[in-house]
Amino acid sequence: MKTFLRQWKMYGVAIALLMLVVSDYALSTVTFGGIGSLILLVSIMGTLFYEIKRRTLAEVEIQNQKVIRQSIIDSLGEGLIMANANGKFILFNPAAELILGMGKNDLAPQEWSKHYGSFRPDKITPFPPEEIPLFKAIRGEPSDNMEIFVRNKKIPGGVFISVTGRPI
Repeated sequence: MKTFLRQWKMYGVAIALLMLVVSDYALSTVTFGGIGSLILLVSIMGTLFYEIKRRTLAEVEIQNQKVIRQSIIDSLGEGLIMANANGKFILFNPAAELILGMGKNDLAPQEWSKHYGSFRPDKITPFPPEEIPLFKAIRGEPSDNMEIFVRNKKIPGGVFISVTGRPI
């Protein structure tokens, strides 16, 4: 029993506890139900442990994929920003923060243009919030290579950026 539990230790305490509970049941089954019930119980336990192992390995793989995906997003040289249907930012990678001079916030999409200091290419006219590619993407409208001039407290000289937006 101890050897078995050591082998399954990596799959968590829940399995060890389950094994102890099932073991107690198995002992009482031998006493009250005969060998046929014990064989059925062992078969069920084997299936249960196989399924737990399969799911645990799948969860580990999912977690590994999340780490890899986040590493890729964080190491991109391009800014990547995602927002949900309500305009709440759900992803704002480090490159986007560097390019815009600041990170995500909890402002409504109508306030993004003013907050980040977005202007038309003439560097004077404020960029209309409803034309910001991410705002358009939230409404289901794609946009390609829109030129926006960004100037704010963190980027006082301003920079030109090219922005593409896609609905997901």
